[in-house]
Amino acid sequence: MDSTYQYGLLSKYTNVKAGEYFIVKVWRKGSDNKAGIVIATDVGNNLYNFDYKEFEKNDNGWALIQSNIVVPENCDGLKLGIYLWNTGKKPVWFDDLEINKFPKKDSYGL
Repeated sequence: MDSTYQYGLLSKYTNVKAGEYFIVKVWRKGSDNKAGIVIATDVGNNLYNFDYKEFEKNDNGWALIQSNIVVPENCDGLKLGIYLWNTGKKPVWFDDLEINKFPKKDSYGL
């Protein structure tokens, strides 16, 4: 992705329930470290989360980024979108997108 194609790999979830837990991971490569994962509802600003922090980096220049969210009460029954966004102008590559959804945060043991 670059300044021409800033968004990609959209996954949509309908009728999310309060308390559901999402863990989203992806590997990112590129010189712009501001590209990351967006998790947002389709209505207003009920939920908007943008994460680009590196959790791990390998010798080939790939960095693992991750976003964890619990669906809040005010988002019960709404649609949720998860996508990747490059806010910079330099090209960034993403690989191995992984989205895990759990009924409750406790069911993952966190």
